[in-house]
Amino acid sequence: MLHKPYKDKVAAIDVLYRNTINNAKKDSLSIKTYTQEMEQWGLDYNANQLALEAELLREYSF
Repeated sequence: MLHKPYKDKVAAIDVLYRNTINNAKKDSLSIKTYTQEMEQWGLDYNANQLALEAELLREYSF
């Protein structure tokens, strides 16, 4: 999914955001940990867009 055009992954990103934001109400610590891991994975694999999405998602969740 990392190397697909945005138009091909927008639906999956929407689901990711909705689930993460809704679940943050229940367990904000696990969402913070999850998004930090996601961001690090993006940085480790030179997927800057994923790292930025993770950072943005973390901010939306709190």
